[in-house]
Amino acid sequence: MRAGVGRKPAEAEKILEAACRVFSQKGYFSATVEDVMFSAGVGKGTVYRHFHSKEKLLLAALNRTSHEMSDRLLSAIRPGLPVRDQLAAAAREWLAYFAARPALLRVFVREGALSIVSVRSAMRKMAADANVRIARILGGASHIRAAAVFHSMVFGHLRQKLGFSDEKIDPDWDSVFLVDMFLNGFRGRRKS
Repeated sequence: MRAGVGRKPAEAEKILEAACRVFSQKGYFSATVEDVMFSAGVGKGTVYRHFHSKEKLLLAALNRTSHEMSDRLLSAIRPGLPVRDQLAAAAREWLAYFAARPALLRVFVREGALSIVSVRSAMRKMAADANVRIARILGGASHIRAAAVFHSMVFGHLRQKLGFSDEKIDPDWDSVFLVDMFLNGFRGRRKS
């Protein structure tokens, strides 16, 4: 989240937190800027001064999620460890992050917020960045397609469990399960 120059970052963060809360409770399309304003305890002009529109609020929430996930992955993935352990660490971080914030994922899955072009573009960039990071674990840029499959497996699992079924996620167990399933298929593909 990048508030405008000279603006109060704490105020912008308070609005962003309120937006995430409101979008999670009411859904993005049903929520209004007034709902966010009341939840944040600020005036409408203050919301617009920092974010300009409801869509910009959603993009800021997505951007913050991207930065938080990137930071978590950087601290979790230890180069030099076996590929399996690095992949499990990445999957565990993704799963734990959204298991703690299921409503945030549901905004995109159930609501179709991905139908917004700018949101879809931002999500595509997030996925591409994650795929590059996973490809490095797998051995470099030549493994970008395999990295995309792994990423899709993890987020497909999240969408199914949190987005559609409202099931609990066990980040430790689910990450190992997904990595084992991926690596068994990945190994088989490399041999052919």
